[in-house]
Amino acid sequence: MRLLFYVPRTAESGGISGGLISGRHLWTAVGMRGHSVAVLTGAAADQTEPVAALDCGSYVQLAARDPAGAIGPLLEQVRADAVVFTTSSQIAAPIAACRAADLPVVMNFLTADLHALDVTFTSDPGFLYLANSSFLASRLTAWFGITAEVVHPIVHPVRLDPSVRQDRVLFINPVPQKGWAIAAAVMRALPRTPFIVIESWRLDAPWRAYCRGSIADIGNIDWRSAVEDMTPIWSRTRVLLMPSVWEEAWGRAGAEAVAAGIPVVASNRGGLPQAVGPGGVIVDVHAPIAEWTAAVARLMSDDQHHAAVGAAGRAHAARSEVQPDVLADRFVALVSEHVERYGNRD
Repeated sequence: MRLLFYVPRTAESGGISGGLISGRHLWTAVGMRGHSVAVLTGAAADQTEPVAALDCGSYVQLAARDPAGAIGPLLEQVRADAVVFTTSSQIAAPIAACRAADLPVVMNFLTADLHALDVTFTSDPGFLYLANSSFLASRLTAWFGITAEVVHPIVHPVRLDPSVRQDRVLFINPVPQKGWAIAAAVMRALPRTPFIVIESWRLDAPWRAYCRGSIADIGNIDWRSAVEDMTPIWSRTRVLLMPSVWEEAWGRAGAEAVAAGIPVVASNRGGLPQAVGPGGVIVDVHAPIAEWTAAVARLMSDDQHHAAVGAAGRAHAARSEVQPDVLADRFVALVSEHVERYGNRD
């Protein structure tokens, strides 16, 4: 198959996101299975040419200054059998271009923020709908009346550095949606517990200054900039705190932590309970801060409890249906069947 993935958001424009990381794993896995993969993305601010190609090994990245405008001509150049879109507010025109070219479309939903979309979906033989969790698949049925196949994101187990002491609570992405207010309150309630706060999405300077200023007097927080390689951070992490306020479609960081045997204290929002499973403690997002604090404090201080939750998480991540090869093969099979079915629709 020849597949074109449309991903207008880049790390430069939006920071590092779980969706972008999941995308890279998927593009690589599909390309390694012998399929031709091109990924159309936004361009860096200093790019002068309209479209620049970058060989990424198992896939080719096509960075365009105007991704929506570039997709029409690229469809002929790439000779795609199907185009795969991820959830974005910039997909109406590109989808229309694919339909005008009579190409099958795959819509791979990675977020539950459906009201931000600029297109409405219906039961259409030209579309294959995928969701990264059962929660999101149910949301799509309730929202649009469509049926989506569940394909979880690919998560490769992190190899922790055994020489490093795991003694920190990690909080990723200090933005309101991810529960910054709850996390900051927990940090203040546990002044002797070391925390790492690491940025992920691109932050506005005033918001960063506000957040850092609000915890500056605590003295137990190591604030870090976003990084591509999280291995050193995971190697220091004993507990992951994920008090997301909005409905997470899945929760990649939670799944990564669980696979590494790192317990998670997470909210009961969206797909987080499914991603974390028995590898953590699920807390109602509206629970008192004391409940969040108690869950974190026990995992930090009770070695037996920590070991039991960590082991349960590893077993949850070892399920056959969520192994990287199984997930990649499932994605390829579903898309291949869709392309064949659409081609034989007459």
